[in-house]
Amino acid sequence: MNPASATSSTQANVSLERRAAIPITYRDIKLEAGYRADLVVARSLIVEIKSVEAISPVREAQILTCLRLGGYRSCLLLNFNVLRPKDGLPFRHVNSSWRFV
Repeated sequence: MNPASATSSTQANVSLERRAAIPITYRDIKLEAGYRADLVVARSLIVEIKSVEAISPVREAQILTCLRLGGYRSCLLLNFNVLRPKDGLPFRHVNSSWRFV
């Protein structure tokens, strides 16, 4: 992320966390940074930035886990390895059964 984007979001009074740590707790073991989201905007939207041929089911499962653990409901998944920019911008919302819609 470039500094100009961070400055713009700060001026707009929107919180922006880079490489935000999302803790994982399993039984009695707690990992403070079990997963790191690329960006968290306004403490409600996770932004994941990728440059891959296709978003694999494994990557979607990791993102769903991140959303569930952090209590988030939405994720913007940016894939820069596409011919048309609109093809790399799927907005993912999670429904009550934790599936992408």
